[in-house]
Amino acid sequence: MFSKRKRTMIFTTLLAWLVLSPIVAGMMGSDVIAAKQTYTLAAIQIDSPADLSFENGTMGMEIVWNATTDNPKNYTVFLDGDVHLSDSTWDGELIVVDLDHLYEDDLLDTLPAEFIYTCTVFNEDNETISDTVNVEVIADILAPIVVPTIDDI
Repeated sequence: MFSKRKRTMIFTTLLAWLVLSPIVAGMMGSDVIAAKQTYTLAAIQIDSPADLSFENGTMGMEIVWNATTDNPKNYTVFLDGDVHLSDSTWDGELIVVDLDHLYEDDLLDTLPAEFIYTCTVFNEDNETISDTVNVEVIADILAPIVVPTIDDI
């Protein structure tokens, strides 16, 4: 066995090594502690349009997604979890959802009404990306602006 003095010296040396090793490793660079990890950006990206809120009766509103990838494949737009729009031969053009369909499809039974649109895009490598836009249709609260015409004068 070791003498008490040698045990104390070994213990002190180990303790000093444990305390000082992170400092020494920091001076030598982080490569000593762990290998550097490199990340590449996804080959597919999509913008994030703002959530929408508009009055009932407003026409011409739309959601426009711009997805970019070197090799586009297809996309699907979901409305509250159900497929609303899809294109299996998507070639990278803008993805546009015309919100006039809310009136045409008679989806506004009560107000306010909230809808969740999610666009999911795939490329040829089966990489995918999604974005969600919340749409709220509120009751018509602004008074209409009536502009007189020459016939009215």
